[in-house]
Amino acid sequence: ILNVGSGTSLSVQEVIDQIQVAAGTALPVISSVQERPQEIPDVRADITLARRIIGWEPRWSFCQGVQQLLSVETICD
Repeated sequence: ILNVGSGTSLSVQEVIDQIQVAAGTALPVISSVQERPQEIPDVRADITLARRIIGWEPRWSFCQGVQQLLSVETICD
């Protein structure tokens, strides 16, 4: 089993912000900001094995992937 991902972590707020920018929206996001029991605060894909076995590297950052998905002009740093 190989993990694929960027190897970086984004907060839920960062994901929301990048999608809103790409979509050209400023929709309100409602959250109770309550941490759930057993919630894991930080998750990232460890791509070490995929890199070693098949030479896999992410082609795009999350921002670039959202940009490609929505077919929008460059919004990423």
